[in-house]
Amino acid sequence: MTPIPAIVVDVDHLGDEYFITVQVGCDHYAGPFDKLNFGEITPRQGFYRHGWLDLIYDQGFGLKAGAPFRLWSIP
Repeated sequence: MTPIPAIVVDVDHLGDEYFITVQVGCDHYAGPFDKLNFGEITPRQGFYRHGWLDLIYDQGFGLKAGAPFRLWSIP
């Protein structure tokens, strides 16, 4: 797996869902969503488009805007 630089941009909490927006270093990754590995904090649902990830989680995992986001690409 290859690490991909990424930063949490926004964390919104609505009901029992957390909506996380992540900016991905797009010059480091241009593949499909299903080739991303999230380690221990796999989202319930997510979308990747033009260097941005929109992720839905059941818990917040303490993520905050400006924090690095651990992400890898699967060969």
